[in-house]
This record gives sequence, structure tokens and C-alpha cells, in this order.
Amino acid sequence: AIVGEYCNSASCLKGSAYVMSSINQSFNPCSNFHNYACGSWPQEHPLSPDTVSNTVYSELMEKNTEKLRRIMMSSDGTNNKASAEWKLKSYYQSCMDDYANTNKGGKPLLEIIKNTTGGWYMLDATNLNIFDIDLAMQKAQVDYWVNALFSFKVAKDLDDRRNRATIEIDLGGLGMRSYYYDTSKAGNKAIVDAYSDFIRTVTKLLLRDAGVNQDQTKINERVEGFVKDVIAFETKLAEITITSPPSENPHDFENRVNLQELNNNVGVIDWYSFFKYMFNEVDIKPTTTVVLLEKYYLYNVSDYINSLGNDKMRILNNYLSWRLAQSYLSDLSWEYVHAAREFYVKRTGRKQFLGTWRYCFSLAANKMSDALGALFIRDHFADSSKVKVHDMVSHLRSILKQRLFQVPWMDAQ
Repeated sequence: AIVGEYCNSASCLKGSAYVMSSINQSFNPCSNFHNYACGSWPQEHPLSPDTVSNTVYSELMEKNTEKLRRIMMSSDGTNNKASAEWKLKSYYQSCMDDYANTNKGGKPLLEIIKNTTGGWYMLDATNLNIFDIDLAMQKAQVDYWVNALFSFKVAKDLDDRRNRATIEIDLGGLGMRSYYYDTSKAGNKAIVDAYSDFIRTVTKLLLRDAGVNQDQTKINERVEGFVKDVIAFETKLAEITITSPPSENPHDFENRVNLQELNNNVGVIDWYSFFKYMFNEVDIKPTTTVVLLEKYYLYNVSDYINSLGNDKMRILNNYLSWRLAQSYLSDLSWEYVHAAREFYVKRTGRKQFLGTWRYCFSLAANKMSDALGALFIRDHFADSSKVKVHDMVSHLRSILKQRLFQVPWMDAQ
């Protein structure tokens, strides 16, 4: 509670003590206000061995992170399996379950690859007989939200007076930033080699967890073929990404194309079937128009894929399987996570690791940020607290405004 210019509640006194702990009164605020206001901060808040900075914001973030961790570890509200709360807590707690993840290995990912592609070429070459690129792209992009060959989103149509939305199609589908693939540039060959090692390690783990029982020499030959397919295909996509100019005024109505026209010009997949699968509750038609942000990229990718000849289905199957693997291996056992971390260290030079709970927390926060934020607000933003905070901020503003005109060490300007 605030009485006059003073506060006497526990929370207000705690906040005041926190501010006072940073002040170093040995400095004259007239000559060095920063050291006066923050001079005691380094002594009161020393760096821990695993941090490079410590600020008011990072400390507040750390406190809020701990609150969120306790929320995700609690069993409250986990009876309704359709709720976002149950999904968030189950995801976090399953990530923390080392025993279960180790026992499963790569089996969950192998099931995803099978559900998407119909079967991975690396496990059985005859899987190409049932590989349907249209169905595989629908499942990868829509069911598993994995960008492959392209990306898309629904955006507000700024040229529509009725404020309707439109579909925008963009480039996408690389495992690294496009400029890394150019090995003629300094340092990039080492990164591509590290990426190849990453693919190689994950592929061997998946073959092991799939129960492939072959001579090691044959396994290595198959793995090298897979790595070669993925690297060559992604390198070409990167080259097309860099060299293809963006579309000119793509949102202009005369520059938009309908799905039937897109099928005729970019016949990699059936675009009408793809968006019909994505927006199954909307009246998608062959005449539905879309915005091509990277028209020339799409044209060039289509030409490249059609030039692959008899290797086309194998390469697409391997490429799509890797896109799924790279997107979901963070949810697997530590062997897979470590493979990704090794690539990260080789690419960036940064060796620090978050630790198990921080790693799982970051995954949950990135993938389900809205659900996590809603739980934090529910548990820590009581209506009564909002009123108190509002009153406190209003009071601070009024007092600050009064005192600005009273301090002797500040002139009128």
C-alpha cells in the first residue's frame, strides 16, 4: 500500500530495497549519474560461470523462466488432453524423460518419415514404387509443418478493400543459410563438411534404430549415397535461391496467378490439391489466385527437378526424408540432439550447452509460446495485482514528474 509519498507493503518495500541495492552513494549524481544509480550492481549481481552478462532484464527473464518451469512441471490442468496446457506440459515433460527417449531412439522419427513419404528409400529401394510427391509434400508441409522446396503463409491482402487474406508462396527448404553452400567462399567448405558429417551421423543412427542388419561396408555406401543426394540437391536450391531475382510487384493483381496456371508453369506438385488439403474448410478452386513472392525461384526449381531424370524420385525421397529428420531430431534421444549440437559448435564455434531443463524449456517456448504465455498470465497476473501495479506506476509517474523540477543537480533543460 502507498501512503502519501511512501510505501509500506511487503512488495513495495522489496522493490524499493532492490532499487537501493544498485545505488552507489559514493558517486555524485551530478558528475556521474550512471555510476550513482547502477554502481553497486556488479557487486550485488556477480556473473555466474555460464553467463557473459547480467542485466535487470536478464535477471527478470531468469526469474520468469523459473516460474514457467514450475508451471510446466506441475500436474495441474493435465486431465484434458485436448487442451493447450496438456499438450505443452506433456511436450516439456516428455523432453525431460531421458529414459523413455533413449529407449525410443529414432523410432518416432522413422514413423513420421514413413507416414509422410510412404517409406524411406534408404530402408527399402522398392519404397519408391509407392512414393507420391504430391501426398508427401502435403503431409510434410501441412501435417508436420516442415518447409521443403518452398514455404507459404496466409497474409492480409493490403490491396483488397474488404481486408481479405491471401496466400503467399515464398522460397524455403534449406538445412542451412543459402550462402553457406558456396564452398568457394572462405570458411564455407568446413561448414558444408560439418553439415555432411551431421547428416551422416543422423542417418547411421536412424538405420541402426530401424534394425537394418547389413555389412557395415554396404551401410556406409548407402549412407554416402544419401549424403551426396541431400548435399547436391540443397546446394542447387541454394544456388537458385541466391541467383533468382524476387518477383516484381508480386501483390499487384495483374501479377498474381491462379492455381491452375501455377500447375502449368511450376509442375513440381499439384498446387491445387496441396492448398485444398491445407485449407480443407475453405472453398479452394483451380481459379483461386496466390501471390508468388519468388516467382523465378519456383520456375527454376521446377526446371531443375524435371532435369533429374530417372534419379528424380530417389533424390526427392531422400531430400524430403532429411528435411523431416532435421526438423524433428531435437525431440529425440540425446544421441540425435548431440549430433545437432556438434554441427552447431563446428558452425558457430560456441561450445556452451543449456543443460537438459533449459534445452527442453527453449523447445517448448519456441514451439508453443502462446500456450506458455497464457499459463503465465493465468498464474501470475491476478486481476487484483493488475490494479495494484497500475496504481503503483501512476504514483511513480506523478512523483517523478514532481521531483524532476525539484532536484538541485538538474537544470531547467
